Amino acid sequence: MRFWMVCLLVAVCGCGPRRPTSVRIDPALATLVPSDTVLLAGVRMEALRATPVYKKLGSPAALLGEAGLDLDKAWEILAVSNGRRTAILARGKFSDTGLEPRLDIPGATRTTYKGYTLTTTESLAVAFMNPSTVVAGRPEAVRAILDDRGRSTGPPPGLEKQIELIGPENQIWAVGVGTAELAQATPRAGNLANLGTALRLVESFRIAAEVGAGVRIAATALCRNQDDAQSLAGALRFFTMLAGLKTSDGIHIESSGAQVRIDASIPPETLDKLAQR
Repeated sequence: MRFWMVCLLVAVCGCGPRRPTSVRIDPALATLVPSDTVLLAGVRMEALRATPVYKKLGSPAALLGEAGLDLDKAWEILAVSNGRRTAILARGKFSDTGLEPRLDIPGATRTTYKGYTLTTTESLAVAFMNPSTVVAGRPEAVRAILDDRGRSTGPPPGLEKQIELIGPENQIWAVGVGTAELAQATPRAGNLANLGTALRLVESFRIAAEVGAGVRIAATALCRNQDDAQSLAGALRFFTMLAGLKTSDGIHIESSGAQVRIDASIPPETLDKLAQR
């Protein structure tokens, strides 16, 4: 009898809800990801807002502020790019009435495209798929997503494999493949030109950030060969030096074969210093 009781207990426990093993994208956003996407970056806003860092530093309102949207009303934000076009997808409670909010963007016009209302300026378009799901970006990027509506099955397989390696505890994450396309889109001069140089060395990458009182970052980049990996590691050390960070701040960068890893544990006091610059 005891044997069967143990078996029953194991079976019941095994039928309980399984905890996710990786970050998940809201299905309403996942089905809007274009099939040619090479970069995805996500922010789990509900989880991030509960952290001491967010409460101390506040929200990066510029991320959606230009689109007339309150970031504090977002549940999840997803940036998508194919190297030529970039858009922001977001889910949240953007209206207290349950109806599509009417945006007040200076100089914007309202038109209809593919059955959706576009609030558009020369450099920005915003479209609500429903009252809780919005797409924002340059007009050509938003129209491309609306053109592909109903055909997307979620992130491309290469990106999906990278996402599956990111733990669910991370509130901020990014993955990329085929980053040469992203490198072509970066400026040829200035600090962002250095980013383009780094991206040309990378075939794929993933970045995960767990935010609490401080920030823990784990990133992995796969390069074409060992020489490129060593060059990338050197470039990343230079970037962290420019940012005023060093090994004593919990930043560790190493290369092994064609792979580069970054492990960082940034304490609250270092974040305070960075925020004051």
